[in-house]
Amino acid sequence: MASLITTDPGDFAAALPHGGKLAGLDVGTKTVGLAICDAGWHFAGPVETIRRTKFTRDLEQLRALIEREHVAGLVIGWPQVRKRAPAWSGQRTAGPTNAPR
Repeated sequence: MASLITTDPGDFAAALPHGGKLAGLDVGTKTVGLAICDAGWHFAGPVETIRRTKFTRDLEQLRALIEREHVAGLVIGWPQVRKRAPAWSGQRTAGPTNAPR
């Protein structure tokens, strides 16, 4: 599977020309909320919550969901305040080197 990190919805859609289920991640300091969107990208709903422990265990749970649900792409929530600047929680999630510019 190809990798793409983008904040542009058009680029994201172009990377998945045949659609497919999407998983939405709401990354918090104690949990990661997961939602699934249908293959036509019309409806989404909550699926489960990963209680964060160790990164490797959290990643195993995420990989299991991706495999079980046949997920084609991930959408990671990016908390923002005015003027597209990341909120404090978004800065913490991305870290100093991964923040979008």
